Amino acid sequence: MAQNKSVQLFFGLVIVGITAALTHLFSNEPATVFAQPQNHEAPRDGLITHMQALPDGAQQLCVLDPRQRVVAVYHIDAEKGGIALQSVRNIYWDLRINHFNGTTPLPEEIRSLIEQE
Repeated sequence: MAQNKSVQLFFGLVIVGITAALTHLFSNEPATVFAQPQNHEAPRDGLITHMQALPDGAQQLCVLDPRQRVVAVYHIDAEKGGIALQSVRNIYWDLRINHFNGTTPLPEEIRSLIEQE
């Protein structure tokens, strides 16, 4: 008789444990998920691409070759499937300009103000 009560107690504890675990699992609010920052580091030998929808329904594909520092822009006709090269540019020298078509304060003006402090 004592062995029967021990078995009943064991199964009772197992059922209580399973019930508690399931209650905890289904009653908790979902865990908050935070967006992970994107790694914008350029791949060593790969291309970087960016696709954008244009107002006329076409798609614009920008392709950057970080090794050669060249950007190419293509327009893709969604209806016909055609792809047209719009422009290609080597940006090596562009990236060495301190400012272009900028507004005041220009970088030199800001630097001068900071150095005066």
